[in-house]
Amino acid sequence: MKNLAIRVLVLLLGAVFAQGAAAQSYPARPIRIVVPFAAGAFPDIVARVVGQKMSADMGQPIVIDNRPGAGGNIGTEAVMRAAPDGYTLLLNSVANAIGKSLYPNLSFDPAKGVALISQLTSVSNVLVVPPSSNISSLGNLIDQARTRKLKFASGGNGTTSHLAGELIKTMAKVDMEHVPYRNFGQALTDVMAARVDFVIPNIPPTIAQIQSGQLKAIAVTNSRRSPLLPEIPTMSESGLPGFDVSSWNGLAAPLGTPEPIIARLNAEVAKALKDPEVARALSGQGADIVFGSPAEYAALIDAETTKWAAVVSAAGAQVK
Repeated sequence: MKNLAIRVLVLLLGAVFAQGAAAQSYPARPIRIVVPFAAGAFPDIVARVVGQKMSADMGQPIVIDNRPGAGGNIGTEAVMRAAPDGYTLLLNSVANAIGKSLYPNLSFDPAKGVALISQLTSVSNVLVVPPSSNISSLGNLIDQARTRKLKFASGGNGTTSHLAGELIKTMAKVDMEHVPYRNFGQALTDVMAARVDFVIPNIPPTIAQIQSGQLKAIAVTNSRRSPLLPEIPTMSESGLPGFDVSSWNGLAAPLGTPEPIIARLNAEVAKALKDPEVARALSGQGADIVFGSPAEYAALIDAETTKWAAVVSAAGAQVK
């Protein structure tokens, strides 16, 4: 029995020393960040901006691997199946918190199935209407929704542009028709042409149309005003206190990644986000930089998962 205990202790110590040695030599080869969205989308921009700085600081290439599809689940599952050695990372997002409720038949938990490193950014959505619309404020929109069936566009079932609209319906106790689009560009085109009444996209892809007058901004969905649209009030200021919808991104790794490697990556993320060039690039996209510990990131995901589960349930929005 004594010999068995000694052997177990030796094995445990060996594992600890091996982890320490691996962390000291890490990274020894290129790192891959899987982005579960298309190239050019906001999460892809975040991964490339932050990854480029981390690559320079860590002395190894960081390759961006776009794996879009199924609301981010294809790329997320690929990372969950990867070796937990710090060489495959995930650019995760609010879609992971939504996905647990939206996809009830998933064989994995997109919110809990990874080791968290840090949140990176948070970006607001904005409610926009056609330039010809007589909707001039959120209060005015809610009043009209009580007298006629407004239509709102989205980039698809379960996206923040969809669920933000459902949250308005729940909080304001109004009924509106959701019109999902496969192509978000077509959704914007139909809003500009007044074929639908409004849409609630991320700010970055629509700022040019807002500034040119092709879209009329009514309210931003974050808890504070956007520096890109400082004159546009928040939803809370406009009559729905507590309304807070943001599209956030962060960095994660496969479960089982050694703690020293997670700590190293967290420190490298902190360094990258403090870089003035990185800050300028992300703020130029309308993003707030948000750095924190893995525990702080876990708390955000827990809160967001709970919030969106209630909205998905109220909307009856599930993808089989």
